[in-house]
Amino acid sequence: MVPVRTYKYFWEHVMVQIPGFSHLFLVDDETELSKKIGDLDNMEVILVAVYPSADLSAIDEDNFGDIDTCVIYVLMKINERNVSPEDIDVERETTQKFMINIREYMRQLEGQWDNQTDHSRLMKQLVRGKQHVDRERNYFGCNGYSLSFSLRTNNS
Repeated sequence: MVPVRTYKYFWEHVMVQIPGFSHLFLVDDETELSKKIGDLDNMEVILVAVYPSADLSAIDEDNFGDIDTCVIYVLMKINERNVSPEDIDVERETTQKFMINIREYMRQLEGQWDNQTDHSRLMKQLVRGKQHVDRERNYFGCNGYSLSFSLRTNNS
C-alpha cells in the first residue's frame, strides 16, 4: 500500500507545482468530503485526493504486491441557482486544464531518471494505460473531473 504520508506529501507537492487551487483536501470517503466542500465559495477550484484502496496482485508465487486504486478530483464549486451557460463553459475549461496539467506532471515525474525524488519514485509505480477520467456534474455542489489511476506498490 502507498504510505499515507508519502501520498499526502505528493499531492501537497502537486499543489505547489500547479498553482491556482484554493484548497487541497485529502479524504477517506464522501462523507468527509461533503463536510469540507460545504464551506467553499462559489467558483473556487479545489483538488481532492482520496486515500487509496489496495488489492493484492500476485505475478507468480514469488512476486507479489499491491495494486493501489487512486482517485482524485478537480472540482469547482457551482451555485446551480445562479449559473449561466457561460459559467458552465468557464468551469469545464478551467477544471479540464487543471486535470490535463496534473496528468502531464504525473507523466513527467514518471519519466524522470536523473532526479530520484520521493515524488518521481511514487510516479514510477504508476500502472501505464490504467487511467480513467470522468466528468463530474453536481458532485456535492461542484462540477469538474475525476481521475482514477493505479499504482503498483510493495512488489517483491
